Amino acid sequence: MIRKVFVLISVLVAASSQMAFGQYQYSFSYESNGGIKTIFETSESAKIGLDGGDVLWDSSIIADVDKSINLGIYKENGQEGWDSDASFLVREERPTLKGGETAVIREIYLWAGTSVQPTDLELRLLSPPQLSPGVSYRLKLMSVPESVNYKGPTEWGAEDASIVLPFYSTNDGTTGYRFNAFITVVPEPSCMAALVMALACTGGIALKRTKKGRSI
Repeated sequence: MIRKVFVLISVLVAASSQMAFGQYQYSFSYESNGGIKTIFETSESAKIGLDGGDVLWDSSIIADVDKSINLGIYKENGQEGWDSDASFLVREERPTLKGGETAVIREIYLWAGTSVQPTDLELRLLSPPQLSPGVSYRLKLMSVPESVNYKGPTEWGAEDASIVLPFYSTNDGTTGYRFNAFITVVPEPSCMAALVMALACTGGIALKRTKKGRSI
């Protein structure tokens, strides 16, 4: 019993400390069944737009794009501070969040190259997302390719380890399946709400550009 009380106090102190500083973090990563990863995470030094924490596709991914099942975060010049050429990213780093804020990571695309044999396209969550207490995460399918007839789920959370979609191949990745990720911090709870959270622990966005594809 003493140990449980100690754990309860520790969790409550940690939650209260985090609320006091107002810094909320997240880190999660997806991988296509072609082996291409995307990483989304926060850093206190990051900013929205091109910075040292953002990682573009490297030459090996670009060279094999026609033969792979591809996954990337697409950026255009002028989009949310992006001041470089239009590119796909492997990693996007954002500033830490404050209470009540929502980070929206837009233009996440999944597609197969034109030399890929028909098979399902898959997104795999590499490990459970690392989310600060009070942070929720949803991945939403915003549009599907014009030629695809898809009637399945369009929203997934941290509990969904795998997303399977019908085959689609193209030489233009921006016509593929398009997702947005929404990471939200709930308004800062009262001390009583924080206590309830601690007890539970002891118990166990729109861009103005032409979109390709068919909206969900």
